[in-house]
Amino acid sequence: MFMRAIFLCGFGLLAVTAQAQTQTPRAFPSHVEWRLVSINAAPARSQDPASLRIEAEGGRAFGSTGCNRWMANATGMDERLRFTPLAVTRRYCAGAGGEIERQFLGVLNAAPLWRLQRGALVLTSGKTRLRFKRAG
Repeated sequence: MFMRAIFLCGFGLLAVTAQAQTQTPRAFPSHVEWRLVSINAAPARSQDPASLRIEAEGGRAFGSTGCNRWMANATGMDERLRFTPLAVTRRYCAGAGGEIERQFLGVLNAAPLWRLQRGALVLTSGKTRLRFKRAG
């Protein structure tokens, strides 16, 4: 009985410690331009690669869809990003560029989850996964 109580107390302490570590807020790496390299592991090839940049001051986000320019306010920078209101220029995008733009904007509109993985930025929403590398 005594050993069981010690084990439960020790386990309880471990659970509290683990919970505190998972709740530490993560800040999105601001002042970095990210260029889209793949969508669902397939190369995202276009003349002008889609891009993403968030400025911490004021929460402004902006970039390119590969065809059009976009901008928004970025909030919720823990594990989920929210881009509101999302404004996009209206240049016509045909073929592969139009498909890249559609998927890219779809992820931004869906409040994607984000993570850094081996120096790359990964945004995920539903079944769509965008992978970016640092520009430059």
